[in-house]
Amino acid sequence: MVNLLLFILVGVGITNLVVNASLLDNLRDIVIKESSFFGKLVTCMMCSGFWIGCAVSLFYPSIGIIAGGAVISLLSYITGTILDYLNVLIAVKSIELEDEE
Repeated sequence: MVNLLLFILVGVGITNLVVNASLLDNLRDIVIKESSFFGKLVTCMMCSGFWIGCAVSLFYPSIGIIAGGAVISLLSYITGTILDYLNVLIAVKSIELEDEE
């Protein structure tokens, strides 16, 4: 159970870093300019999640490679969607607060 939780946290965490981390903005911009395939890959939570899940599952032999990719892909997509939704809510709330002043 602990291995599965660790696998999920590592996979989703790395995916979030690759797709959203401002630390990697410059590298991500270079990849987007150089390759349309890899450019899409580094901007898509679901796409990156699959390949990162496949790679991370190599360190967890009890989890199959394809299953690991699928799990991380789905959970990365769900996590990314929730984070996007929360960012929108924060932006709307901030606009509402500015209008009240």
